Amino acid sequence: SVAAARAFTAEIVTFVREKNTELGGEDLGWFLNLCQGDESPEDVFRANLPRLRKIKAEYDGKKLWSKGFTIDPDFSA
Repeated sequence: SVAAARAFTAEIVTFVREKNTELGGEDLGWFLNLCQGDESPEDVFRANLPRLRKIKAEYDGKKLWSKGFTIDPDFSA
């Protein structure tokens, strides 16, 4: 079932994040291809989000590409 697959994926992601933190001393966040769609852009892109928002403002300020994780453009500069 879909619910079982989502639960399994969430368990795997949690395990990988915990191991990354344990071995590397840093939580690397979500792997984009394992996201379920209900995570926030802040959790997924972490420290890269401000840079991605500036790029979004430059290349897609009207948010033409807005499926999946929607990154709001940052027009301040």
